[in-house]
Amino acid sequence: MAFTKTQIITQIEHLMQQKFTSPKEAFDYYDTNKDGFLTKNDLKLLLNEAKVNLLIRNVVAEFMLQSFDKDNDGLVSWHEFKAAIKETKFK
Repeated sequence: MAFTKTQIITQIEHLMQQKFTSPKEAFDYYDTNKDGFLTKNDLKLLLNEAKVNLLIRNVVAEFMLQSFDKDNDGLVSWHEFKAAIKETKFK
């Protein structure tokens, strides 16, 4: 169960590499209502599957939303998601 930022990022990268062939495939999977955006609940689902501790999952999802959401609409678009994961090992 991940607690540090580095551990959480590592867990997310591992999940993405094991489960998906591309970032777009991951985005589409977690876009549960298929509206082209990720919500905080979608991010919590991702964190749950990455085995991020339940006690911090809500806080981490909120942090991810605030960090990724560049236009401040409360959602993460595909372009915002792609920009956010550009620095990870998942290409």
